[in-house]
Amino acid sequence: MERHRWLNYFFWPLIITIMIMCLNMSMVNFAQGIYPTWSSGYFLGAMLFTTIEAMYSYHLLKNSSGLDIDFTLKYRAAEWLMLVIILKIISLTAQSRAEIWTEFQTAWQDPTVLFPVPFIVMLILAFVSWAIATIAMMDFENLANPYGFGRTFL
Repeated sequence: MERHRWLNYFFWPLIITIMIMCLNMSMVNFAQGIYPTWSSGYFLGAMLFTTIEAMYSYHLLKNSSGLDIDFTLKYRAAEWLMLVIILKIISLTAQSRAEIWTEFQTAWQDPTVLFPVPFIVMLILAFVSWAIATIAMMDFENLANPYGFGRTFL
């Protein structure tokens, strides 16, 4: 089976993004049924960003030859640290400036204020979206080689 660049770098990522965003929309509808005042716009934006970033980093690591496992683990740790910071910034868009200022002022005494339950839930769901996007990219690329083994998250 011949491989086409537009399939690997445009069509499959687009299909995966649409699938994951449909999953995220169903989670938003479920959450709004339980908690109707929840603002979901920042959540969907964060999940879209996480999905695109997962596909980009997957291709970046896949196309970089000769990387050892130690570098890959450090890359993934740095990737997730930056994702947490960016997702925190995205989650702050749902708050007013006064709430953000109060949160950062109280964080000096109690750092757990920076990680409220909705943000922790968003991080867990972001990891799920990231993992699904990475696994789906591997699976779509293995369609060309259905007998390929040795797949890895890293």
